[in-house]
Amino acid sequence: MVVIEVRDVVKRYGEREALAGVSLMVQEGEVCGIVGPNGAGKTTLLECMEGLRRPERGLIRVWGVVPWSREGRGVRSTIGCQLQDDALPRGMKVREAVRLFAAIYGSEDRAWWEEVLSVCGLGGREDARWEELSGGLRQRLLLALALLHRPRLVFLDELTSGLDPHGRREVWHLIRRVKEMGTTVVLTTHYMEEAEVLCDRVVLLHQGRVVAMGSPGELVEAYGGGYVIAPEGEVGDVVKGMGMDGVEWRDGVVVCRGGKEQVVEVVRRLVHAEGIGGLSIRRPSLEDVFLSLTGRYEDERGV
Repeated sequence: MVVIEVRDVVKRYGEREALAGVSLMVQEGEVCGIVGPNGAGKTTLLECMEGLRRPERGLIRVWGVVPWSREGRGVRSTIGCQLQDDALPRGMKVREAVRLFAAIYGSEDRAWWEEVLSVCGLGGREDARWEELSGGLRQRLLLALALLHRPRLVFLDELTSGLDPHGRREVWHLIRRVKEMGTTVVLTTHYMEEAEVLCDRVVLLHQGRVVAMGSPGELVEAYGGGYVIAPEGEVGDVVKGMGMDGVEWRDGVVVCRGGKEQVVEVVRRLVHAEGIGGLSIRRPSLEDVFLSLTGRYEDERGV
């Protein structure tokens, strides 16, 4: 079942076109990741789908309803939106935040509150104050608050930004649990590994346009190339001088789109080139797709 339909959406801020004819669909029960460089339009697209912004042109339907319309009021009650990290005041306890947001949502199911806190790893921490929580626990609380009213759809904007690798993987586990609960998840992320691990479908935005969409495996197969050779040394001129079809020097690595015989030949030539300290060979990743389609990779910076 289609949960979100986005068709030819255009959104401008003055002279700048943040979204330039974006179209996509999100299926029920999947984790859909929206990735792209800074300024690609990820957060704007998320806010349009949430009903927080109206596009100048195009159509968005959530559960078949335009989210910012009068009929969309009922749909909004089925949506959970992650707050930003600075959304809660210092001194507020976990218990107080839960009660406040439960009242806002009109949720009175205390057993569900306790289950959400348990799933989010906050059981027994109800009396902890906001500023006492680690970065990972704060992100867990923000997600818990978005789940208090049993939403069928959750939007997460850079949920793991700023977390260390351990905290990031804890949140990944949590998002998997949310999916297991039957909730559809739409998230934005700067981390290609995160998108590759979590997402059933990835939408790659660049300059306000969808440049690729599909499962991580489909995108790697279509755009990643056959093999990636990472040499220790600057051999760009050597690779360009090979004159071999399907061999490309890209951001310090050699991308080989041919088969194993081509890889063997490229490695043979590199080994005999001057200035090579060693090399490694791997299959391409979603990050390689990102680099191929956008020409850059921006990590840990704002949208």
